[in-house]
Amino acid sequence: MIRRFLGVLLLLAALLPASGAEPVPGGDVALVTSRALLPAMQRWILYRQSQGYRIHTLVQTPRKTEPSFLSWGDILPEPNDIREQIRALNREHPLGAILIVGDGAPLAGQSPDPNDPLGSALNAIPAPRVPAKVIDRFGYETHIASDNWYADLDGDSFPDVPIGRIPARTPQQAEDAVSKILYYEQVAPPGPWQRRAVLVAGMAGFSMILDNVITSAVRQILASAMPDEYDWTLVQADWRSPYCPDPALFRYTVLDELNQGPLFWVYMGHGLHQELDRLATPKGNYKILELSDLEYVDCRAGLPIMIFCACYTGAYDSTEMSIAEEFVLKPNGPIAAVAASRTSMPYGMGVFGIEFLEEAFRRQSDPGCLTLGEYIFAVKNRMRPFDPPREKGKKEKDGEANETEPSGPEEAAPDPSAAAGEAENAAEDAGEPKPDGDAAEDPRSRLRRTADGLAKTFDPTAKQLGDQLEDHRHLFNLFGDPLLRIRFPERIDFQLPEIGYVDEPVTVSSSAEAQAGGERGAWSAGEGPVSDEPAHVTVELLNLPTRPKIKLENRTDYSNSDEARIEYQRTFEEINDRVLARAECETRDGNWSAELPLPVKQTGTYIVRVMITSPEKTQAGAKRFKIWMK
Repeated sequence: MIRRFLGVLLLLAALLPASGAEPVPGGDVALVTSRALLPAMQRWILYRQSQGYRIHTLVQTPRKTEPSFLSWGDILPEPNDIREQIRALNREHPLGAILIVGDGAPLAGQSPDPNDPLGSALNAIPAPRVPAKVIDRFGYETHIASDNWYADLDGDSFPDVPIGRIPARTPQQAEDAVSKILYYEQVAPPGPWQRRAVLVAGMAGFSMILDNVITSAVRQILASAMPDEYDWTLVQADWRSPYCPDPALFRYTVLDELNQGPLFWVYMGHGLHQELDRLATPKGNYKILELSDLEYVDCRAGLPIMIFCACYTGAYDSTEMSIAEEFVLKPNGPIAAVAASRTSMPYGMGVFGIEFLEEAFRRQSDPGCLTLGEYIFAVKNRMRPFDPPREKGKKEKDGEANETEPSGPEEAAPDPSAAAGEAENAAEDAGEPKPDGDAAEDPRSRLRRTADGLAKTFDPTAKQLGDQLEDHRHLFNLFGDPLLRIRFPERIDFQLPEIGYVDEPVTVSSSAEAQAGGERGAWSAGEGPVSDEPAHVTVELLNLPTRPKIKLENRTDYSNSDEARIEYQRTFEEINDRVLARAECETRDGNWSAELPLPVKQTGTYIVRVMITSPEKTQAGAKRFKIWMK
């Protein structure tokens, strides 16, 4: 049980964003598609070429074009042939990315749709199927559908180039996908959506005690990991949790949060090919999300990146398209999705999240920004057995000296039973500004030690953790453009006093001169928006994530009365709202000042968050400071 809840919790790390600076594009890109879908990609080709990319098309043709076959395997090109083409191209033009356009083919032996015996088959780019090493013990399938295999150019199971797939079956679907990419990068207006993240947590369903521990740990991980400048909303499928809205309106709440267009929308829990889990109550079950909800998807403002931390939600080699594929192909739906094609396991998913977390923290101070494909690529290449450096000369259990360069005092292996306590301790850490430089503990080392310790104790594949990581490198596939430039908000600095006093306003300000030395995209002296419209400045005072405005209590009794349903919704909205005070102003040149009230009832550490929106960009920043009694 503990091993499973750890994996679910650590996947929250997959949400964490990086710097808002744009990447420097360019390089060689392989476009693998069918002859029928290639014309629909011409706008994408021209657009990426204008950014400096060199696009090389690898057009795949079916082995048969007449309906005289028994299964898809009779007509599809061979995956080995496709990979050899990619490898040959890479030898001549070292690749920076691979984009596959076309749905993955169903399993060999499955018959095509009788209503469309050839159309979809002719456009398919078959999904390679890699033998599973450990996950087959927990599912009925022994092979993993994985585009990672195409990107593995030297056969070591690690990708050598970022890869993504647009799972289009028709030219119209491919054209719609291109239109969404151009809209996302060039047209989607800047706004608060760029700093929003939504997390939908399915119910673990172990026991009341363990589920409460999971709920607490989820909050603590969010509190210690999510950068302060970002808004996050937690929607939990557990009627006992204050983060659960009216159960009868749960799926509509989930859809509404998706349609508001956050930067990331993440689901954590159980899943199947075309649906997510249920919210179970003593008086009935309610759906979280399923394929039929697609008709209600209409993302406003931004187009979110969806991350499905669940089994089978990205099974792109099934006869029927998976829920991740269908949502990505929706014209006004999400821009991309990351999902698993088979059964996923807690340790492998947890490591995936930990490495994404580390990448995000490292990129916070990096002037560059990875593309979506490069993020997934970097994470997968970090998914390997991890042994944090120990002090030189210390003895290992086998008595051999470790010759690794010293990095600090030796620490004992984590006690797996203390995992929940370690998560709780994060709340204490979250109450103070996070340390910088050498004083800060490497979050990757801390989380990986915990994950590895639990896995070695509780995971039935404890002696094959490296194999489990290999399975999960293959399991997670990107449905979307690997060259996509994520619309992170640009970071901004501002000034405020080191301390404030209860009920006395504090001045929060910034100047064009102060921003001139900042990162790319910041205001500089004499520089203003291209538009004549002024930029809008919002300054907010927030509680710490571990200190909500209302008392945090789990419910013990369930009721579906009108009064109870109203209470569910009210509590859900209040528990996710951490803003205590707000001030607003405008700026045309980067100079601004706002008086922020401090209407707090207790002293301690609080967060001041700033967001500046203009027709051209969104900037965000946050600082923690103390409020005292005078």
